[in-house]
Amino acid sequence: MGRIYEPSLLSRKPDSISHQLKMPEVVGPDGLLDWNHLMEQAGKNPRLHPAASAMIRFKRKEIPPAFFRIFSFRPVDVDSFLFQPSSADRNKVPDQDSFHSYMWIKANENIGDDPRLHVAAAAYISDATMIETAVRPHSRMGFIPSMALTLEPLNMDAQP
Repeated sequence: MGRIYEPSLLSRKPDSISHQLKMPEVVGPDGLLDWNHLMEQAGKNPRLHPAASAMIRFKRKEIPPAFFRIFSFRPVDVDSFLFQPSSADRNKVPDQDSFHSYMWIKANENIGDDPRLHVAAAAYISDATMIETAVRPHSRMGFIPSMALTLEPLNMDAQP
């Protein structure tokens, strides 16, 4: 008879180091435009940055409408979110601030009490917003994404 061997490669160390950035001081979500409203307005803007236009087309095509019904996204800095650099930043080499994107995210529906579901939702949402943050500094230099994806294995070890 053969034996079945099943390895488990994920281990948690209770005394391991934990890193977390301090919550940034940003404007609260009240009064900020929701993603759907922003996309509606941006679609009517003939001077929209080509990278923003490409990202909007990608999101509308690839992300199911139910996602935006269930979750509300409210970007803190709309110009930055839509890749609209100020005239002073237009020819500037991207700096560390270019790699930040602040957004308020809220579930519009009850997603239950299971901590694993909350971790899964947080992982999916962080992956859905990671592309814009990564593309932002390069869009200032004229890069327009034609295909973008993330493979974020660190979310597998997220703590509820």
